[in-house]
Amino acid sequence: MANGHPASSIYQPHWRYPPKLKGLSGIYLNTAIRNLAFGLMSIFIPIYIYKITGSLASVFLFYSLWQAVQLIAIVPIAKLISKIGPDVSMLISNITRSVYLIFLALAASSPLFLWMAPIFGSITVPLYWLPYHTAFSSESKRKKLSRQLVTISNITRLATIFAPLLGGFIADKLGFGTLFPIGIFLLIASSLPIFLDEYNKKEPIYSLSELGKYTFAPKNRSLFLAFLFQGIESAVNSTAWPLILYFALPNLEKIGGLTTFTLIVSLVTINWLAKRLNQFKTIPLVFGNIIRNFAWLLRAITTNPLLITVSDPIYQLASIPVNLPYNILIYQRGEKHSLSFFVERELATHSGAFLSSFIIFLLLSFGIPWPAIALLAIWGTNLMTIFLIKFANHQKN
Repeated sequence: MANGHPASSIYQPHWRYPPKLKGLSGIYLNTAIRNLAFGLMSIFIPIYIYKITGSLASVFLFYSLWQAVQLIAIVPIAKLISKIGPDVSMLISNITRSVYLIFLALAASSPLFLWMAPIFGSITVPLYWLPYHTAFSSESKRKKLSRQLVTISNITRLATIFAPLLGGFIADKLGFGTLFPIGIFLLIASSLPIFLDEYNKKEPIYSLSELGKYTFAPKNRSLFLAFLFQGIESAVNSTAWPLILYFALPNLEKIGGLTTFTLIVSLVTINWLAKRLNQFKTIPLVFGNIIRNFAWLLRAITTNPLLITVSDPIYQLASIPVNLPYNILIYQRGEKHSLSFFVERELATHSGAFLSSFIIFLLLSFGIPWPAIALLAIWGTNLMTIFLIKFANHQKN
């Protein structure tokens, strides 16, 4: 013995005792690296698919397939996560996302790969986000939840603040064949902090019958519908908006620069709001969604590049008083109901995203103009607001 420890332990190499990242540190580091990868690429992928196919309808058929596969996969993947744990699940998600990006790169020369890509891209989402949400809700502190959500948001923005500008430059000058490998490297690197943190809890999941009873119980039904309509608006914003922006401003560097500018402005706003909001409140939610409706109307009624461009910072700033109370609500619920709650949320939001993508595909196939897509986003935003308020009022009674 040496100072109360076996003598042999003194000579054991340090790598056998890797340092453990405390609390949410592993999630913070993973978020920074992973979002850097997505910041370089995400806004440009719908544009890339449009360039390959030459068809707007094909872009939304691509995302309809993505969402359909994802809906089928959510429950089986949740059961897998409950057995293998979050660390391995997140690593697999980065591998499947890398395969997705490889297939997108190959699609430039062989369209067959384009239609294989969403199969791998879609399973990435529950593999990553189910354990991520479960870990965050488990490790976060209720009294500090607002600040911790802002910390995640700040990390994301700081890590990605110049990423869209850089990604646009790389895509414009060197091509997507260079951009995608950089993203793959960063995705794989983001797995390391997850294996060094303290959290690797295997969460149980409800059976399908229990999940159905919980989801559609009268007290939870309005929350499910709020998630569904949030998925409708979110899908329009993540897929249709980059294309609207590209047609108004057909330059990838400028699109990246605009996204960078918006991130800088929103960084200040979310820190200001977090000091004043530490629980779910409907007033900022309603106010933010009214402004987001205005941004979507602006996008619908004009083709002027300046007005289209101005609508982006308006939308992003208005999203802050929507997203902060919304995220407070879901993580407080997730703390009580764990993995099963986030399975419910994923099923609802991606049902909405599938409906949104498929409806847009049909609209475009029949020659319906862009303004109808903006109206779909407004419809989703307003119904999300109504059902969230209804749920919040139900909880008070």
